Amino acid sequence: MTGFARRLGIGLLASALGCGIAIAQGWQHIGKVQRVEKLKDGIELTAGAAKVRVTVFRDGVFRVRVAPSGTFPKESSWAVVESPEPPTVKIEENQKEIRITAGSVVATVQRSPLLITFSDTTGNVLLADEPSLPMAWNGQRVHAWKKMPLDENYYGLGDKAGPMNRRNRAFTNWNTDEFGWQESSDPLYKTIPFFIGLRKGAAYGVFFDNTYRSVFDFGKESQDYFSFGAEGGELNYYFIAGP
Repeated sequence: MTGFARRLGIGLLASALGCGIAIAQGWQHIGKVQRVEKLKDGIELTAGAAKVRVTVFRDGVFRVRVAPSGTFPKESSWAVVESPEPPTVKIEENQKEIRITAGSVVATVQRSPLLITFSDTTGNVLLADEPSLPMAWNGQRVHAWKKMPLDENYYGLGDKAGPMNRRNRAFTNWNTDEFGWQESSDPLYKTIPFFIGLRKGAAYGVFFDNTYRSVFDFGKESQDYFSFGAEGGELNYYFIAGP
């Protein structure tokens, strides 16, 4: 082997290893809360270079936004047309967590790592981040993982084939002219990034305000959690407490 060929081979190997390292890094999960800033409608958290806002939009409606670089994009939505009208917000904090109470709903933020749990004032958990998978980003992609109780079922997302209960299935949201579709066809014509979780007569809704191609996995990847995310845009979702 000539010296040039040897150097070329080493260079290609280094490049391949570099790509492998980049791929192996994968998702960058949100870390520990380092700073808490109280807002009139909630809190803004600093975790490394990233920032997270947990605010109250309306009575029973919380909003979560993540800015991996620490800078939130300009306020804009193709779907949310009403202005926020937050009720009175109570914020309490200790060394372990921060609690935001608005009416009958409480958002509890664990400090390390940053995990969000929504519950009622009696402590009944409605929706909670999966502890092993905090919110994350990978390049332009964004994603959130939530605990999936054994007896919880899921409905929504717009035009989807198959049973109305979406549990144990995964879906892509991307408006598609799918002529002659069948039960296994996905995606289909209309996509609405909103779903309802229902368990023991208690319901909640999640609206993922993101217009990029998105994915929703209700237990196909794991029986322990469900997840949603998109190929780009902002990790920006609304939690809507039901009766």
